[in-house]
Amino acid sequence: MGTPSVQEIFEAQGRRRWAIAQTGAKDRIAKLKRLREALVARQREFYDAVWQDFHKSEFEAWECEIFPAIEEIDCAIKNLKKWMKDKPAKRELVLPTTKSVSHFEPKGRVLIFAPWNYPLLLLVSPIVSAIAAGNVIMAKPSHKTPRVGAFLKSLFESIFESDEIAIVEGAGAEIGDILLSLPFDHVFFTGSPRVGAHVEECAAKVHAGVTLELGGKSPTILLPDLAQGLRASGIANECAANNTRLSDKCAVGTSRTDAAQTHHACVKEIRTSSTLKTSRDAECGFRTSRDAECGFRTSRALKTAAKRIAWGKMLNAGQTCIAPDYVLCPRELVNDFAEACAVEIKRMYGETESARQECADLVHIIDERAIMRHTALIADAIAKGATAVIGGRICDDRTELELGETANRSNTTSTNCAGSNENQAKSNEIRAKSSENRNESNGNRAEPVLNRAEAPTILANVTSDMEIMQSEIFGPILPIVAYDSLDEAISFVQNRPKPLALYIFGKARRDIKRVLTQTTSGSTCVNNTIIQIENLSVPFGGVGNSGTGNYHGFYGFKAFSHERNVMKQGFFDAVSLFHAPYNKKRLTQFMQKALKFIKRF
Repeated sequence: MGTPSVQEIFEAQGRRRWAIAQTGAKDRIAKLKRLREALVARQREFYDAVWQDFHKSEFEAWECEIFPAIEEIDCAIKNLKKWMKDKPAKRELVLPTTKSVSHFEPKGRVLIFAPWNYPLLLLVSPIVSAIAAGNVIMAKPSHKTPRVGAFLKSLFESIFESDEIAIVEGAGAEIGDILLSLPFDHVFFTGSPRVGAHVEECAAKVHAGVTLELGGKSPTILLPDLAQGLRASGIANECAANNTRLSDKCAVGTSRTDAAQTHHACVKEIRTSSTLKTSRDAECGFRTSRDAECGFRTSRALKTAAKRIAWGKMLNAGQTCIAPDYVLCPRELVNDFAEACAVEIKRMYGETESARQECADLVHIIDERAIMRHTALIADAIAKGATAVIGGRICDDRTELELGETANRSNTTSTNCAGSNENQAKSNEIRAKSSENRNESNGNRAEPVLNRAEAPTILANVTSDMEIMQSEIFGPILPIVAYDSLDEAISFVQNRPKPLALYIFGKARRDIKRVLTQTTSGSTCVNNTIIQIENLSVPFGGVGNSGTGNYHGFYGFKAFSHERNVMKQGFFDAVSLFHAPYNKKRLTQFMQKALKFIKRF
């Protein structure tokens, strides 16, 4: 017997759906436990597959895919009985003898599209929610990660019959439209806003519900107080130096009175020249050498911000829907912040460009088309005046040019390489060595891995007219846009499509509140990046251009359920007092007047 067609699987699931819908928490939990056991037992197969597809290291694959998938399963197993219970509702005044509940029932036949960037997590996670809700499922992994897709198909076929859960492989546009033509009850899609609009249009034709997990340009705002902290550091340094001179003077026999007068004169001079506005900040570091640390503590906040932003951006080589897409930075901090990010990139992936190319921890870009797109974005930005602080590789006809670190290339207008044969030979040597190192660090896997490493890049002096600011980057490139006031930064975000994530770095509570109340996004994290997605007790999803609906934990169970209003009538029907004929019942008229009096209208 051959492999059943999509239509045959759909019809078979239609016949099975009511039996699956009537399963209780015990049966669904048993299914989730079987999935968990299989995933844990076969995780090595996944590590091999995702390495071959786009060089994702074993630890990052565990950290970003296996571990959160197991967490999602465990959350459902622990809480499913509670989720499935009917939720009682309050009685209404005119319905005193009724009882209402919210009853969660499966939506029925559901379709799940998973993307390639986190190919296991973003397929398994919604499947877990759909199983918990009692649905039959057809799921399609991305064709861009064929080895992971084959693994997932094998995994689910070993646990479930195809009339309950079926994994369908194939090219996105080809098989996707066939699936979307079928009258599913709900469609769950993770991907780009452009394709998401097409999915929503097709779903509307069959009146299917949709959950769209999209993306967009997620901004990061550095608050002005980080700049104040940097100024405080300079003042603290100066005061520490003056305190040292004061100690030296006392040590050679100067009277303590004279020394104190000298010290106060120094403090007065620095306070006069200081640009700090608050007396508390101005006093920081003036009294003792210990207080000199106050300024350094604030300057470290900028380094911490750079560390967390660089990590969030370079995780999975920037191919994350909630990665920081660009940074809005106070103009006076642009250079310091860019350099701090460059330091973090070197710390994570290597001091030199060649070392970063060889780094086993650097995830590769999914395909050559994406690399060429990133190349064009960098070339356009540099031609229009941007500065490549680190990285900034430009490719032309598959040759490479290293733009150089911390060098201003604003006058570079050509992407052609001088001595292209020599450059290409060097590039090929680096790529070959990179593959050897990666294969050694990942268990000497026999199959050669195509090298699609892309240089992590920080771009300063970026402006809104550059192509890199027009669409989601989805790569290891971080543009830094300068602003002169927080109002300008907020306006910049307000005038663009609603992002999936927004990040804020700073300590000023008033400014944090201003950003939160004057912007909107699917999620927000203050003083870190990415980690807001980890909490399964709150919903995750987009808004507007970045998505429709949400999931994770209970919210995933809810996304794949229909919340049904169930009311039971008691012994006395109060509404019968309002039946026709209306004008012949004195009691009806009396009840109308009484209700108007109670409701004040």
